[in-house]
Amino acid sequence: MKNSVFFSLKKNSKNGKNEKIVPNEERICLSMISDEFRKLAENSREQSKAMKAALSNIRESASRIKNSSEEIIERYNASVSAANR
Repeated sequence: MKNSVFFSLKKNSKNGKNEKIVPNEERICLSMISDEFRKLAENSREQSKAMKAALSNIRESASRIKNSSEEIIERYNASVSAANR
């Protein structure tokens, strides 16, 4: 059918003319688009893994800071108590 994607118009960047996409070109275009989506998905997956690892490192660091801070406060309180005796 002429209204299908196979007969949609494309813009030719060299001469500014509109041309009809033939079925073979349509498959190539769809293949290129699908490759780009696949690459985007892979890139997103990799970025997601990197972000999870970074967040995990941040959580671990925050936990170490919290534990160190609690230790320091306990030591300080112990030294204040000992000085007040």
